[in-house]
Amino acid sequence: MRKVITCIDGSVFADDVCNAGIWAAKRLASPLLFLHTVQKEKWADSLEYAGASGMKDREELLNEVVQLEAKRHKLVLQLATDMLKEAEAKAAEQQCENVSRSVREGALVEVLDTLEPEASLFVVGRSGETYDKSFSALGSQIEHLVRQVQTPLLIANKDFTPPQSFMLAYDGRKTTDSIVDRIISSSLLNGMDCHLVTVRTIRPQQQEKFKTAERRLQDSGFNVIPVWLEGDIFTALMAYQKNNDVGMLVMGAFGGSKIRQVFMGSNTMKVMENTALPLLVVR
Repeated sequence: MRKVITCIDGSVFADDVCNAGIWAAKRLASPLLFLHTVQKEKWADSLEYAGASGMKDREELLNEVVQLEAKRHKLVLQLATDMLKEAEAKAAEQQCENVSRSVREGALVEVLDTLEPEASLFVVGRSGETYDKSFSALGSQIEHLVRQVQTPLLIANKDFTPPQSFMLAYDGRKTTDSIVDRIISSSLLNGMDCHLVTVRTIRPQQQEKFKTAERRLQDSGFNVIPVWLEGDIFTALMAYQKNNDVGMLVMGAFGGSKIRQVFMGSNTMKVMENTALPLLVVR
């Protein structure tokens, strides 16, 4: 059975990511895996420097570097294990069953790429350990994840609470029709109010496709609030989610050619960087 893989680190979002992962696992009735990744330090450069210095005692220095690195690595793994154990305890308190933990070496994007075949959902924080003081700064790996992984990605916000509603920005393209398919086929958002929002354009058949999406969601049991907006896409979407009872944003990942990503992907990135809501990114 596929897992909700929840990425825990030492950032200020750690508790929120943990809570979001627990919520998602219970909604999906899926196993929950708490994951922490550890990147190896490039300490080999120090060895090369010491080896090139011509010092007679370089072998002793090299051995000391190796011992210090081994000790540091052991401490890092212990800290990671302690963090994951705390997350497991929190899951148990919230009656979440079938929980496991894993510490993996490597960059987060690379590790998640290898785990993708066994994942139903990835859960991450909007910023990592080095971005704590900047709300708009997405973690350096978030955009890479959005572009690379095929599995839905839940980006937890600060002070995450279980959402009661979500907003889907619908533009009539094949990608947003695919999102509607994923919403209907998954239990993650079942029972929530759906703010189905579109910004009026001159795109042919936009109204007809919007009505079809609205009907499909209603037939699947969603309480749909259909909304037509005017003006700049980013400005209109941000104003609506701020002024209405929206608990989560659902958006499509980047797609198409690199040139198209520059123009069409810019609104996605702007919303990701500026929203204070949890964000579900779906392909």
